[in-house]
Amino acid sequence: AAELMAMDDATFLARLQEQFGERLHFVSVEPRFSYPLLLRYRPQPVGPRQAWLGNSAQTIHPVGGQGFNLALRDAWQLADTLLRNGGDPGAPQLLHLYARRRSLDRRSTIGFTDLLVRTFSNANPLLAAGRGMGLFLLDVLPPLRDFVARRMMYGARAWP
Repeated sequence: AAELMAMDDATFLARLQEQFGERLHFVSVEPRFSYPLLLRYRPQPVGPRQAWLGNSAQTIHPVGGQGFNLALRDAWQLADTLLRNGGDPGAPQLLHLYARRRSLDRRSTIGFTDLLVRTFSNANPLLAAGRGMGLFLLDVLPPLRDFVARRMMYGARAWP
């Protein structure tokens, strides 16, 4: 990222075009910004009369769209909590109920995606062997693969 940010516009544009090939033709670039991929999350996704959903509650590495899936589940749970319980949508007890209901899914999704990033971005030979074994098991055990896929789509609600 630092190397790309340090390039002049013409060099950056040429590098960008090289990466995209002939699928798209770039003619100019605007000022560039760099956003490090860091794990950040609010330990408590609610505050006085407010609830934080999606990337305002947690910013996770973009592994397989899990941040988007987590945001959809946040929104669904908040809507469900508000509809089922009525009353003042900013009431502390209602917001804390929403936060309790989201806790397991948020923690496990944040932890799992962080584990994936750390595991797959590490050159340790033992981890490489473990990655290979894990991918092999997902390939040869369809029930395991289906479980992981369901869990990543539906969150904690996917547990049997």
